[in-house]
Amino acid sequence: MEPASEKNGLYDLLTGVFDNCHFGTAGSSLMAARYAAEIVDWGVKNGALAIQKGASAWDRGMENEFGEDLADKLSNLYFAAFSFYGPGTDILTDCGWEGTWDYSARDVTKVFQTLFPGGEDAVDRRGLLPG
Repeated sequence: MEPASEKNGLYDLLTGVFDNCHFGTAGSSLMAARYAAEIVDWGVKNGALAIQKGASAWDRGMENEFGEDLADKLSNLYFAAFSFYGPGTDILTDCGWEGTWDYSARDVTKVFQTLFPGGEDAVDRRGLLPG
């Protein structure tokens, strides 16, 4: 059974991504880092059911007036979240995110698997899972 839709904090984050992340433009990598961190942080703190409710409430269509697809933007955010590990990880400071990043790569994957319709299979079909 599908969870009831709810325009919660995730819905607000998705709206921000949809309206403000324009990949390939100046500052887009910093914008992606900030939204990726906020989505993972929100998702871990609120859980899978809240992610599903926020995602299922999405009612704005999948493509904006510039021909940019929300799923493609989320794919870019997923990859951006993995840039937080390893050398040069000060991108979180550079993008202005003030939270504490203590999340594992597994946390990132779980949030995005829950966010994408179809879960792990959808993430895998988009080529987003390692290996």
